[in-house]
Amino acid sequence: MLMTIVLSSMSSHLSCVLLLSENMDMALKLLIVGIISVFIVLTIVIWFGKALIALVNRFAPEEQVKASKVSASETGGVSDRHRRIIEEAVRRITNGKGRVEKIEKR
Repeated sequence: MLMTIVLSSMSSHLSCVLLLSENMDMALKLLIVGIISVFIVLTIVIWFGKALIALVNRFAPEEQVKASKVSASETGGVSDRHRRIIEEAVRRITNGKGRVEKIEKR
């Protein structure tokens, strides 16, 4: 009788361990499949993004903005030499995209 109880207890424990092992195995497989699929999808998104950027840059080039001259009334008493230096600095820093609208002397 005691031997039967011990054996049945061991067999239920063994089946519990086997069930846990099967669940862990399935969880590990799902984890690996999930990680690989996310990696593949994100890689495809990056490729399409780069292709879209290349197409836009090829067929719709950036507009060239003409540098506007700041009038003497908007320079706030800054000399013409300083105004040209400031405009050139803004042009270089912004690669021609920025422009000086008004200069205020403090």
